Amino acid sequence: MKFYEFIGKLYERFPCGNKGRFVLQIFSALCGEKNPIETNMDGGDKYAYSEHLPQGLGGTDDSSRKALFESGNKGLTNPVREHILGYKNTDTFLTYCENVSVSEFPNLCSDFGLADGLDRKVVFNAIFEQFLEFARTSNGDAADVMQDAVDNAENTEDEQLHTNFSVINNGTIGTQKNVRIETVNGNITL
Repeated sequence: MKFYEFIGKLYERFPCGNKGRFVLQIFSALCGEKNPIETNMDGGDKYAYSEHLPQGLGGTDDSSRKALFESGNKGLTNPVREHILGYKNTDTFLTYCENVSVSEFPNLCSDFGLADGLDRKVVFNAIFEQFLEFARTSNGDAADVMQDAVDNAENTEDEQLHTNFSVINNGTIGTQKNVRIETVNGNITL
């Protein structure tokens, strides 16, 4: 997957109408900024940038930010890659991703070849993992790890469900307010 394609697909689905500002927001969220939309102001007479931005992405000239969307882009610079790997923050990134509207979410999944009906957190975590994969490469081309990240998340959920069911499958587990939970041939009955 090419970085310019990846960032372009994201830009189409997030509610930000300016490529330069979108880069400020998503990269600062990726690196720990709790409020990337309000913190990064890049217009009019006001310029403010998150302290969480990697070196080289701030400043009033947004040409380097917009260049990330261009075909032939060589990917992230070394300072940006090192900053992402050093300051990656899943929580702030997932919170920022919640800005994708419910109506755009199926399109986002489709853009990356992911199945409809996936949990938003699973998809946003897969996007986070893809960012990290790009941070590990130096030429703007990275393996597509999004489906693997989705599969890993689903396997983890399946293991948790199996563990919980195993506990229940040992027989009656309790009585609360006259509701008795027990298993009969592997089925839960109340």
